Amino acid sequence: MDSSAPLVPRAGIAGASRGLRIVTPGTVTRTFSRTARHAGELHLVPMLLGLLVLTACADAAGSGSGSSDLPPVSSTTVPGPEQQSPPAALQPNRLSPETALDLRRQRWTRVVPDAEGRRLEVQATFTGGPPCTVLGRVDVAENADAVTITLWVGRRPNAECGPAQAQLAMPIVTTVELKERLGSRAVHDGAA
Repeated sequence: MDSSAPLVPRAGIAGASRGLRIVTPGTVTRTFSRTARHAGELHLVPMLLGLLVLTACADAAGSGSGSSDLPPVSSTTVPGPEQQSPPAALQPNRLSPETALDLRRQRWTRVVPDAEGRRLEVQATFTGGPPCTVLGRVDVAENADAVTITLWVGRRPNAECGPAQAQLAMPIVTTVELKERLGSRAVHDGAA
């Protein structure tokens, strides 16, 4: 059969949507339907199942009580390394407020209290970095029901920060101390 022969849909014949007529230069036509194509694939299913059964039988026969040259398998629990913090290069930048101009509010992403509930680690992600994006101030407002933390960012006084600045994500963490233990009070973002 010529591989360059055009494939033409059968027209005007019952069941035309199920097959193609292959027209060859010698006016010999053959029709292949979808069922004929898939019939060959159906023979694969029993063959694959047979191979699966043979493999399972071979494994069962090999796992009998016969002698083996292989030693028995044993396992030992090895204590792993103690929980270590990630290397310094992968930790957020630990910041304290510094003198900054053009302050604007910055949303934080997470607050983690210490065991006593008196100190909170505030985590945020700044866009950019020093000298054009620095932590300028942290405001903490406490009442009986909630604690509101507001981060303020700005630029260093002598920084030349034009509109074309690198937009890098800079994860930071800063620590704030509360006057009273956090307890069940909610923590709110003052920049939200």
